[in-house]
Amino acid sequence: MITFVIIIALYHTVATALAHVTGRYRTMTQLDTSHLDPTVSVTVRPSVNVVALLGRLPSNRELHLPNDTLVLDSGASHHMVKDASLFDAWHTRSHVAVDGAGGSLMAQGTGSITIRTSKQRTIKLCNVYYVPDLPANLISVMQLRRERVYTHFGKTIELRSQGQLIGVASLIANQLSTLDATPIRSTVSPVAAAAVPLLTLHQRFGHLSLPNLQRAASSGQLQGQTWTYSVAECKAFSCDTCKAAKATRTPFPTSDSRASQPLELVHSDILTLSG
Repeated sequence: MITFVIIIALYHTVATALAHVTGRYRTMTQLDTSHLDPTVSVTVRPSVNVVALLGRLPSNRELHLPNDTLVLDSGASHHMVKDASLFDAWHTRSHVAVDGAGGSLMAQGTGSITIRTSKQRTIKLCNVYYVPDLPANLISVMQLRRERVYTHFGKTIELRSQGQLIGVASLIANQLSTLDATPIRSTVSPVAAAAVPLLTLHQRFGHLSLPNLQRAASSGQLQGQTWTYSVAECKAFSCDTCKAAKATRTPFPTSDSRASQPLELVHSDILTLSG
């Protein structure tokens, strides 16, 4: 009887552990790959305390926060900005509700922004959500850590990468701090760049193959251009120039009369003028 109880207890422990590990794996996978597919449903959550503090400041007038102010949020799941002009590139997506912010806010797109800190260091933030009704732009400490930028809280708030100080934050209110950094506004229209037809993009870059184009766009090498083309659109893609360039079969039939020495057989066009 004792042996049976021990076996049941061990089975329950192992099953619980496996379920916990599986659940964590699914959550991490969803967060890491959500920006690759605009149809994936994710949970975007700012810190309730930060939103509440900002909400008590009518239009941020008490602190005179400019629209490009970056509030450091240790409880946010993702970076979120309210100004579309801050994006280097972005694409629209739907059905992404922002939890913990009144229940009525919706993210309208994702993209990347670039900021320059007071230490004259440039940081590129990816998977940033565009939430136009947010009271302020929120920079997620968790997402910074994923990008290998670590936040140290002490007498001063420091941002470090590879052991080097790359930025600082300033405490402006109780439990509210802002990054001493300025977004670098792109001169390229992200909306116009995203609307470029796939064939046009392919031709502009010297008829580069689609896999190489996608890798270049995803890695940020194509400034102002994000990869928004669907799998079906890529499968249906066709370029007549590439087909002609790759043709290996001669357009003329093989001739039985071949010359054995130079000038033995001469081809010429005969032009006659009538009149």
